[in-house]
Amino acid sequence: MELIVLGNCITYEEWVSKRELKKYEELTQFLLKYAVENKLKNIAIYDKEDDKYYFSSAIEKKIAKYVNEFEDKLFWLELISRLADRDCIEKYGESELKKMSFDEWVEKRKPFLKKYLEEFWKRGIKNLRIKE
Repeated sequence: MELIVLGNCITYEEWVSKRELKKYEELTQFLLKYAVENKLKNIAIYDKEDDKYYFSSAIEKKIAKYVNEFEDKLFWLELISRLADRDCIEKYGESELKKMSFDEWVEKRKPFLKKYLEEFWKRGIKNLRIKE
């Protein structure tokens, strides 16, 4: 069930079609109904008013920790990666980078990744500023 909750957390309407979203919702409802019918109240509850099944607050709280950690790591990885890409383009030029092999590009990018990784590891966003 925890995997279903995690899947629901990262399945955004913008990323999947309405048909796929409906399939995910149907599967989730099927599994939650099974949990309720088997008296697994620590996993799922049924709301008569909505005629829908929901994850229990215990499961949602447990999963929230994982989701928050995932989002935090993803934020730092994306920030470091995008800044390194930007700096690499500024230094070598987009057309020059396109001519490079993948291995060569990885090597050219490494110093930028290292710089931002070390900076953010030591200071977080303390020194991050937008120039105007």
